[in-house]
Amino acid sequence: MSWTEFTVVASLCAPTGVLKLVMALIYEFNLALGVFNLIPLPPLDGGHFLPYLFPRAGSFIHQLEQAGPFLLLLLLFSGAAGRVVRPVIHLIDAFYDSAVRFLI
Repeated sequence: MSWTEFTVVASLCAPTGVLKLVMALIYEFNLALGVFNLIPLPPLDGGHFLPYLFPRAGSFIHQLEQAGPFLLLLLLFSGAAGRVVRPVIHLIDAFYDSAVRFLI
């Protein structure tokens, strides 16, 4: 959701609706941050799993550690990170939604 969409929706909502909207945005942001952090690049936490997944690729992982920040910037500025993260976010969100509906 873009900032202009957020301001339009927030201005149309009642005071209790604004709180609901803010909580939904915080939820989406935290979910996106968690999924993004698990991308398997060494500057991120997902990069810590690479030696366990590929134990014989030590030299490649070392080279990836050096080029990781540049690859991360490339992913961010090209929009490829969104293409990777967005489907995972929707999957997790659907799972949470069904789990909450089941419990309620």
